[in-house]
Amino acid sequence: MEIPHEDQSSHYDHEKDKFAYLSMRDQIELGKRQVQQSQWGSKYALNEDMSMKAKLASMARRIEEFELRNVHNEAQP
Repeated sequence: MEIPHEDQSSHYDHEKDKFAYLSMRDQIELGKRQVQQSQWGSKYALNEDMSMKAKLASMARRIEEFELRNVHNEAQP
């Protein structure tokens, strides 16, 4: 029994849409990744924006620890 031409084309469109969806999903996933292959030998390197955010977060943690130590030391006689 032959498949009618309409069903063949709808199957083809379904497959085409499936691959278009997978391609779009992969592009979105690549966009979400904030690491890129490093040219200096390390496996991954953060891009410039993420690197700056990481540095600021690290500084904020250090400042908070420093302030807590100072408050604790001042409270002791």
